[in-house]
Amino acid sequence: MRTTAAFGVVALAVAATATFVPASSAQDAPGAASGTTTVVAVGDIACQPGTPGYNKGNGRGKVCRQKSTAALATSIDPDAVLMLGDLQYEDGYRRDYALAFDRTWGKPFLDRTDRSANRMWPVPGNHDYRDPHAVGYFSYFNGGTPAKPAPTGIAGATHKGWYRYDGIPGWTLLALNADCTYLKGGCDQDSAQYTWLKKQLKSTEQCTLAYWHQPLFNKGKEASAHGTRDWWRELYKAGADLVLNGHDHTYQRFPRLSPAGKPDPRGIQQITVGTGGVDLTGFAKKPSQPSVVTKSNTTLGVLQLELGAGSYTWRFQRATFPGNGQYSDSGSSTCV
Repeated sequence: MRTTAAFGVVALAVAATATFVPASSAQDAPGAASGTTTVVAVGDIACQPGTPGYNKGNGRGKVCRQKSTAALATSIDPDAVLMLGDLQYEDGYRRDYALAFDRTWGKPFLDRTDRSANRMWPVPGNHDYRDPHAVGYFSYFNGGTPAKPAPTGIAGATHKGWYRYDGIPGWTLLALNADCTYLKGGCDQDSAQYTWLKKQLKSTEQCTLAYWHQPLFNKGKEASAHGTRDWWRELYKAGADLVLNGHDHTYQRFPRLSPAGKPDPRGIQQITVGTGGVDLTGFAKKPSQPSVVTKSNTTLGVLQLELGAGSYTWRFQRATFPGNGQYSDSGSSTCV
């Protein structure tokens, strides 16, 4: 596993660590001395070939820029890439995965045959289920055909889509499927996924990161996924640190929150990164709680994380293409 020194933190108009109560000083954080693991996270990525703005895969303006965001991620050369859902628009068909997503994001990071070489760890989004039972998504990541996807693979068990990734020292990563209406038993407290999550949280590393597509807290125009609040309760009780989401085509970072959305120094930080290339969308005009620390709908790019032993840093990295915005966000914290 390649390790790198944690990147420097850029000063922000809003202090990135103002809402945190660190367990130790930045100098004492174990990750600062031992090196960190580089992770890229993003969702909402590839346009369907032939749609307006696709432009033979090159995109136009701030639309269909999957090639640019993939080039950015490749230049970062991460140890792991967390795919936050809606990876192939509009309907998650296998043929579109092969023509668009695979040619930009898949080839650098996905290895279906050798898990030790694979760097891409996805979760499905609602657009993947426009192809009934998300057979395009599961057959692309796990192998097989849409008519008969492989029973399991990189994306977890087919037609379930949740799994645990323990490839980062000192961290437990939990990939969850928030497309609850399509799952047998949904996502409530008697569902198979909820039972699995509770079991995993009994044996986690010092730091815990969970990721799924639809966010619980959202300032954008997409609906919030209230059905995931029970997950938050379990993650909160277990002392989880980060929740990453896509779905809303914006960047949003919240302070550490309780499951009720109240600021809490022992709570979980949520970051929404739906800026993977397909397009950008607006924010809701009606104010809602909780308050967001920072947000942007001007810039396509990816979230770079450096995960260390007991600490982490984050940086939003902008993609390079004419007309992209200049937004940036970075900071650091210790795990709870």
